[in-house]
Amino acid sequence: MNSNFHKIVTLSQDQKDKMLLQELCLRFFALHNFINEYRERSIQDFFDKAMEKQCENPSIELIDKTFSVFQRICIYLNSTSENVFKLAALSFSTSMFDSIMLALAPTPNFEEIQIDIFLERLEKLKNNQIFRESSGSASSSPGNIKNKVKIAIQTLMGDTDGSKAD
Repeated sequence: MNSNFHKIVTLSQDQKDKMLLQELCLRFFALHNFINEYRERSIQDFFDKAMEKQCENPSIELIDKTFSVFQRICIYLNSTSENVFKLAALSFSTSMFDSIMLALAPTPNFEEIQIDIFLERLEKLKNNQIFRESSGSASSSPGNIKNKVKIAIQTLMGDTDGSKAD
């Protein structure tokens, strides 16, 4: 697994033992490639469907493209020297993971955003009241994930009119 990924994800040993790192890779793959198909009540059911779809009609190109984007994001986030996925008292938040990863993924030149500017925008995201409300209970519902990603794109990419969020 990507060493930059290990460096940016702060997990307890128990979380690592429960294979959360692997689940996060699956989470990124499924949400990045199939978020518009996410309608299931349970995110686990969505992951199962996404993997079934990929297994029924495997696309090495899709896997390679997704892996390349994933690596680029991990390298960029590792350069921040910050725990970017921390939210309030949580040292790791899947809401932050989904939002940051899915906001950066479709942006071809995200690496051009200066780290200090990215970190300022990240603080704005963490303090955004609507984002925080969507990060509470049922934060993995399709509507909440899509809402958090839209807010993250607007905040992290400097898109004040929302044109990059659709």
